[in-house]
Amino acid sequence: MAAAWSGANVPLVLEEWSMSTAENATECLKLILAMPGVSRVTVVTSSWHLRAPYFFRHYRNHGLHVRFRFAPTQLRDWPGFLIYELRGLRHMRRLAKTALRNSGHAHCGRHSGSLSL
Repeated sequence: MAAAWSGANVPLVLEEWSMSTAENATECLKLILAMPGVSRVTVVTSSWHLRAPYFFRHYRNHGLHVRFRFAPTQLRDWPGFLIYELRGLRHMRRLAKTALRNSGHAHCGRHSGSLSL
């Protein structure tokens, strides 16, 4: 996704260790909060990633304005990926709560926000 960024010359946060989007959102939040003066975040993600905005919603609780840039993604098995995303809808809340709890940001859990790259 870093290669898909073509915006302003700003610091990019690229977190590669998470095992899920929920973990990525919480780990990136730690990195962003450590950067003084950050108030706006752009999340770059696949155009097929329907659940991404949900996992980044808690950024608003930290005063961050979040927007998304969806990178074009070519998939050979797009019907399969769409089914995967739709099936994942039922697990979103649990995944987000677990990631927040494990990251030490459990107090962020209920409101909206966003970021990632």
